[in-house]
Amino acid sequence: MVIGCRPLARAIKFFGGREVANAMKTKHVAPIKPSERGDISEQTDVFTPEKRSEVMSRVRSRGNLRTELALIKIFRNLRIIGWRRNQPVFGKPDFVFWKERTAVFVDGCFWHCCPMHATWPKNNAAFWEEKFAKNRVRDRLVTRTLKKRNWRVLRIWEHELKRSNRAKLDTRLLKAFRPSAD
Repeated sequence: MVIGCRPLARAIKFFGGREVANAMKTKHVAPIKPSERGDISEQTDVFTPEKRSEVMSRVRSRGNLRTELALIKIFRNLRIIGWRRNQPVFGKPDFVFWKERTAVFVDGCFWHCCPMHATWPKNNAAFWEEKFAKNRVRDRLVTRTLKKRNWRVLRIWEHELKRSNRAKLDTRLLKAFRPSAD
């Protein structure tokens, strides 16, 4: 991957200015050709492992905006109202329905280990296995805690937002937010 000048300048400014620039001068890193890639541990890094860890710890998630926007569109099509985002509820649900006391989570197939679509990285497998296990434990804890506090929890897999799965999702959402008057 070749980094252009502008993104590189931004990264240098954000992650340490002179320190990064000096590291770039002392360790020349040429673009790696696909045929030369080999093992990832053989590739050079301009940072020490400690500095790389510090740099990566500063990277913050931008959220799962694409999936949230897709679900907002579905809510609007189904005329489901009353949802709020970024509310102070345990577990940070993607959508909160205060009146119905319902928390809606959109779980990504990769990060939350969807039984149909989960993929497991081959590099650093032990790290990823532990990371995914912690994610699953946290998901169960959040669900259990919210249910003990008399909240309904609705978890939607990322793949359910696709057009081919919409009929099932629409039925689930309508059942959850417009209970039949028996």
